[in-house]
Amino acid sequence: MQKKKQYYEIKDGGVTLYWDMTANVLVDIDVQPGVKTVNLFAEKTASKYLYSTYRVKLENVYKQFPDVEELHIEGDIQQVSIRNDMFPNVKLVKSDSDRFVDGASMLIEVLYNMNRKLLNAFYMHPDMELDLKNIKYIADYALNGCLASAAINCDSLNDAAPKAFSGAFMFDTGDDGLSVINDAVLKVEPDAKSVRLSKRSKFSKL
Repeated sequence: MQKKKQYYEIKDGGVTLYWDMTANVLVDIDVQPGVKTVNLFAEKTASKYLYSTYRVKLENVYKQFPDVEELHIEGDIQQVSIRNDMFPNVKLVKSDSDRFVDGASMLIEVLYNMNRKLLNAFYMHPDMELDLKNIKYIADYALNGCLASAAINCDSLNDAAPKAFSGAFMFDTGDDGLSVINDAVLKVEPDAKSVRLSKRSKFSKL
């Protein structure tokens, strides 16, 4: 019988982080009820590599921690992949890493060319507006479960990943061959045989 892989555990208050230190990847997490803040960090002395960056890969971890309202990302973390429904009620993302926007209500990646990509909008209430100011790209599933009733400051948007609109309640997801937000056409699906435009439709900068 194959032996179960052992991970390095870091306990931080009511949070337990499970790191695969052979690859410097956070692979699992547990959060006790009532915990409001989750710190994403690693203990460098546990790594087999002297100079390393660290990745958070939790997109395939199907757990939910609705009490968490704040995420704090340590400076050495260069990649974060999580599901909106893992932390549905996050309202603030603090980051010591220059790869993520500090002080935003959403998880926004800063790309090497300094453009910004929306990774996670989390679950916003229906009376809230999704502020896309300075965001150029939307990642797959970034809007999954988002309940916001409107989006504002969409002028910077340039592209959206194929599944960016999956599970987003306020957006047109492409029955007409288009990816649309606030009547701005972000993408025409390559396999669409025809498209349907409303009188208000406008094309974003591509």
